[in-house]
Amino acid sequence: MWERLRTYLENNPGVRVLQRAVDSEFYPALICLLVFMSYCSRHEVLFAAVLIAFASVTLVLFRDLRPILPPLFMFIFALPLVHAPKRPTYSDYYSSTPVLISLGLMILVLLAALILHFLIWGGFTDMFRRKTRLTWFILPLSVALLLNGIFSEAYAPINITYSIAIVLVWFFLYLLFRFGLEGGQETLRYFCVVCQWTVILLVLELIYVYITCDVLVGGIIVEGRIYFGWGINNNYGAIVTILLPPLFYLASTRKNGWIQFLLIIAAYAAIFLSMCRAAVLVGSVVLLCCLVAVCFFGANRGLFRLLLGVSLLAGGVILIVFRTQIIETFSFLFDIGFSDAGRFDLWRGGLEIFRRYPVFGGGFNAVSYYELFHSWAGSAMPGMLHNTVIELFCVSGAFGGIAYLAYRARTVQLVLYRMNGERFFLGMMVAAIVGVGMLDNPMFNFYPTFFTTVALVLIEHDYDETLARPKIPRARRSTSA
Repeated sequence: MWERLRTYLENNPGVRVLQRAVDSEFYPALICLLVFMSYCSRHEVLFAAVLIAFASVTLVLFRDLRPILPPLFMFIFALPLVHAPKRPTYSDYYSSTPVLISLGLMILVLLAALILHFLIWGGFTDMFRRKTRLTWFILPLSVALLLNGIFSEAYAPINITYSIAIVLVWFFLYLLFRFGLEGGQETLRYFCVVCQWTVILLVLELIYVYITCDVLVGGIIVEGRIYFGWGINNNYGAIVTILLPPLFYLASTRKNGWIQFLLIIAAYAAIFLSMCRAAVLVGSVVLLCCLVAVCFFGANRGLFRLLLGVSLLAGGVILIVFRTQIIETFSFLFDIGFSDAGRFDLWRGGLEIFRRYPVFGGGFNAVSYYELFHSWAGSAMPGMLHNTVIELFCVSGAFGGIAYLAYRARTVQLVLYRMNGERFFLGMMVAAIVGVGMLDNPMFNFYPTFFTTVALVLIEHDYDETLARPKIPRARRSTSA
């Protein structure tokens, strides 16, 4: 039965037409428009139903999971500020019965579509049987997370519920895309295009927030008013920073790369306007590394050198002419400077918890239990230490901390071995989340890891393709050149 249905779908002309439609740039652009309309209209449940319908149809009809990337990457950004279940709104909108029923039905539809996908196209058993480059590094980390704080006096239900959610995102989502997402240049291009439209969506939302939330008061940015409903300014800055490298990849490979260059400028400006210091710092490093790469490598390096020179000249003139106004506008960033904002105390407290529970850690509840940092009202997330490495050693002990470091070492090895342009830009996405994670919590906020998980899958695909190609001796490469 399932084989006949699979054959029918593979040969159906209508399905092929739909395949071409969702593989085009029109589809992620459409999703971007729908999500932004949802965000502005505050009818996100209705638009969520549309996105779930799109995702479910593509799950059933297509073997490759590439078409679900646009709704997966963008759906969370539909949540408006007025319905935010946490600060500053603390809305009870999502606890109302009609909304809960609607969301429950949507989840059931999506799960049914996922089950049908596996039944029609197979691949479920492959997720747990076939060899991957990262499984045996993520698996110990997942076990450590599930065992977090197992012998701690601070152990609480949030320890297991929160760790299950993390494992689903870090491990299961990786396996799902590892065997459901094809590799190759077309998939990479599509991934970067979806990231591009996600950036456009985020820039539009920032403009909307600035206009509707009176962020600018007397020419000064009020950092405490930058809220999005789905997150705060720190979440925003981290995600845009992570999405910078795909823009550079498109700019370096497309004929009209200057269009992506303008979007890169807009994205970097958005990072500054988010007033997230970690994102400003890490985003600047990511921007510089990617700029150097596209100026010396890629198809448009001459264009980028010209655009970079013009941009630096224009930026220098603006800084000189409007120096006073810029300092006043970004007074928050200049005033706080490189202040630790209480992070050093958090880190010392986290290391003290690790000293008490060195093997399995104090658990996710320990940060709040020992009153280092409390969860925000209405949030299902535990208190965080604003440093990924210290957080893991604190909540999951040496077991989790060492497993994470091994996992990251393996990631670096996959990126650096016979590195090419594709893996460089994908690797910069991972470097961005790791960098921001030294000062914030992007990996524990779930959503930023959606992007880097798919990036890791594409890194692994490209790594395997590189291994399959014979290595050209240096002498031969020089002679050929």
